[in-house]
Amino acid sequence: MKRYILAIMLLWPAICKAQGDLRADLERTYGIWRTALVKKDAATWQRVTAEHRRAEVRNRIVSEKRPFPAAVFVLPAPQPTLAGLQFLGAKKNGATAKSAYFGKVDFGVGGEPTDNLLVLSFMRGARGWLYDKADFVN
Repeated sequence: MKRYILAIMLLWPAICKAQGDLRADLERTYGIWRTALVKKDAATWQRVTAEHRRAEVRNRIVSEKRPFPAAVFVLPAPQPTLAGLQFLGAKKNGATAKSAYFGKVDFGVGGEPTDNLLVLSFMRGARGWLYDKADFVN
């Protein structure tokens, strides 16, 4: 038991650093993705969005006979910022990762946002993490 506790104590700084690095990488990816949507930057959106998500979005837009990629940026509400949200944790599982946040998730549609969970999903690409999707839990 003492060995187990000692091992945890010795590894804890590395675990915390790895968690911090993962968080920074995921938040950077989400920030770039969100900015691409706001600025209607199709090239950046494609570069930081997971391949299967790009295909799904493109197929849906084309099947609706809307212009691609212009229709990607026609959204009912802007994507929320992470500012003001409490980071709960990030976890990597092979080629996927998730980060979770709690707080007043503001989609910019008016009214007073309530406390909710926002879970962001990512896929590992050849050049780093790619944004996949967000789950909003009310």
